[in-house]
Amino acid sequence: MGFLFGRVDRQSTGSSVGYWWLTPSGPFRDFQLWFLEWNASWTSDWERLNTWFRPVFFAANLLNNWNFNINPIAFDFGGLGVDALRGGPALRQNGWYQSFLNVGSDRRKLLSVSLGLTLGGNLRSPGNWNYTYVGLSVRPTPSVNASLNVNYGNNRNPEQWVGRETIGGTTRYVLGEIEQKTLNTNVRVDWTLSPQLTFQLYAQPFVAAGAYSNFKEVLSPRADRWDDRFYSYGDAVDCSGGTCEIDLDGDGTPEADFSRPDFDVMSLRMTSVLRWEYVPGSVLFLAWQHGRADYGPTGDFSGLGAVPDLLSLPSDNTFLVKVSYWLGL
Repeated sequence: MGFLFGRVDRQSTGSSVGYWWLTPSGPFRDFQLWFLEWNASWTSDWERLNTWFRPVFFAANLLNNWNFNINPIAFDFGGLGVDALRGGPALRQNGWYQSFLNVGSDRRKLLSVSLGLTLGGNLRSPGNWNYTYVGLSVRPTPSVNASLNVNYGNNRNPEQWVGRETIGGTTRYVLGEIEQKTLNTNVRVDWTLSPQLTFQLYAQPFVAAGAYSNFKEVLSPRADRWDDRFYSYGDAVDCSGGTCEIDLDGDGTPEADFSRPDFDVMSLRMTSVLRWEYVPGSVLFLAWQHGRADYGPTGDFSGLGAVPDLLSLPSDNTFLVKVSYWLGL
């Protein structure tokens, strides 16, 4: 028995068949094979929320201690999005497909590398995404370990929620197409200077931007064809300023407006901790937390070009000292 938090009126079931081989065979140290995996969800009125299916999934550790896993293809055949319109009617959502591959080298070596690629898109409607992952780990000595992980994502979603507007006394549910790009980097350093003295550092630079276009309103939320579900505003929306104005009849007087939803954000979060066990059982911690962030409304993604601007931002710094002493009573 399990519990699903955050959702109501939802029942789910699924199954999979798997085989896990734990003894070396051929080039494999061990491997697992899963096939005919599926999951389906529906409401109490038997309205389908989603149906997910993956024909096969394979993961293995090789004799040279490399590893990989591959999902050739997985599908979701779509259903109703009961929360897509934020309290409005349920919106029919088309299915999607997705594939991914992850590869990692021997982590015992001085330098190890991991790579990942995910590709996906919608079925019978616009929308696609791709995510790339690169990880490097360096272990120059047994006491020092450093890692760098870089994640880049590009997601185009034609059904991104914008807001609820009242036009002509009627509630309109406005959506837009978002092109969202994200660059997320994690840096970690662990250094054991002695059994009593250690140092740890974690830093996370982050850059993201989202640009909106192709605004539309929901016309027939349960229509089978994607084009029949929406009415495109086309040139009736003017976002030349900080506000997007909707002028449906073209008379120059907007019937409604909403804040321009484009955004760009960059931030840096860093934490370092020095731990010293000055006597057995008694420990001194020195911690430094550093952060800086900025938010903009342009939707322009600058990637690594944002680093100089990020380093020039005002910062928040917090220093913490914690001391414990063992009383051997």
